[in-house]
Amino acid sequence: MAQLVLEPAIARSHVRATHWIDARSWTVGASYLHRLVRTPGGWRVSTIAIRRLYEKGDRAVLAAAADRVDAAAK
Repeated sequence: MAQLVLEPAIARSHVRATHWIDARSWTVGASYLHRLVRTPGGWRVSTIAIRRLYEKGDRAVLAAAADRVDAAAK
């Protein structure tokens, strides 16, 4: 019996994420491309690529969040 095997598999997902620090925000929209391989334990993600589609707001929110994490760790 013949079996059709399409490997590696590809999946695409879309995301819109908004990051807030106090009154500042940064929103990013992106598309992810996931490549999957079949293993004895099931399907696993082998690579992920991201393509930013748009952004709005203050990207410095990311650095401010990192600074807060660093300060909290001390």
